[in-house]
Amino acid sequence: MNRLLSFSLFALLLTACVAQKDHDMVVADRKRLEVENKDQQSKIEQLSGRVDALDLETTTLQRELAGLKNDTTTLGNEIRRGLDRITQLNSLINDLVATNETISNNSMAENARLARDLKQNELLVKKKEAELEVLAKSLAATQKDLEAREKKVKELQATLSRKDSVVNALQKVVANALLGFQNSGLTVVQKNGKVYVSLSEQLLFGTGSATVDPRGKQAIQELGKVLEANPEISILVEGHTDDQGSDEINWDLSVRRATSIVKILAEGGKLDPARLTAAGRGKHMPIDPAKTAEARKKNRRTEIILTPKLDDLFRIIEAN
Repeated sequence: MNRLLSFSLFALLLTACVAQKDHDMVVADRKRLEVENKDQQSKIEQLSGRVDALDLETTTLQRELAGLKNDTTTLGNEIRRGLDRITQLNSLINDLVATNETISNNSMAENARLARDLKQNELLVKKKEAELEVLAKSLAATQKDLEAREKKVKELQATLSRKDSVVNALQKVVANALLGFQNSGLTVVQKNGKVYVSLSEQLLFGTGSATVDPRGKQAIQELGKVLEANPEISILVEGHTDDQGSDEINWDLSVRRATSIVKILAEGGKLDPARLTAAGRGKHMPIDPAKTAEARKKNRRTEIILTPKLDDLFRIIEAN
C-alpha cells in the first residue's frame, strides 16, 4: 500500500508539469486507483481471515487424526489419503499467502492480472473447503467404524476368555474324577481349546478286542458322571490302532472300540445321544510315528475329546 501511495505522490508531482487537462485526467486515474487499491486491500483482509479459519480447521482435523488408533489396512489408507489432502491444502494456503504478499508488493500494472488470480484462488479455496468437509465426515465415519470393531474385538476376547475358563475347569474336574486311573494308562490334557482324555489299550481292551475291560468301564463311567453334570460339552470318541495289520482290520477295530465306549457313556439314558460321536481313525493318526514296540503301544489308544459349546463365539464371528 505504501508503494501505491508513493506512486500516487509521484504522479501528482508529474502533473505539475503538464497541462490542466492532463492534470485532471491524472487526478481521476489516481482516485480510481485508490478505490481499486482499497477494494484489493479489503479482499486481502477477507482472504487472510479465511486463511486463519482454514488453519484452525486444519489444526483441529490433525488432532482428530492423531486420536485414531488400531488402523486397519483399508482404514489406514483412507486416513493417509486424508493427510495428503490436508498437506495439499496447506501448500495451497501457503501459496495463497505468498500470492497476497506479491499483490501488495507488485506494481499497479500487474494488479489487474493478480486480481484475476486472486479470484481463481478464492474459488479454489472454496472447493478445498468443501473437500475438507467431506474428508471430515469420512474420518468421523472411520472413527465410528473403528469403535465398533474395537467393541467386537473386546466381546470376542471376553468370549474366548470364558471359553478358556470353561476348558480349564473341565480339565480339572475330569482329572480329579479319573485320578485313580492315571497310573493305568490314562491322561487328561488340554489343547486347541479342548480337553483330551486318552485311554491306553491296556486299560480298556484285550489285544484285537472291542470289549471294554471292567476297570476300563469303571473309568468311562466315572467320566460319564462328569459329562452328565456338564450338558454343554460335546463328546467325540476316537479309536486308534497301531500300523500293524491291514487297513480294513484296523479301521473296523477302531470303529468298534469307539462305539463300545459310546455305548457305555449312553447307558442309563442320562447323556443326550446327540452329544455323542464315535469315530474310527485306524492307524492314520499316530502320536508316535516310530516303528518300535513302545511307539505302537502309545498309538493303540482311545481318545475322548470334550469340546465346550461355542455358540457365543460363532455369533460374534458371524456378526463380523
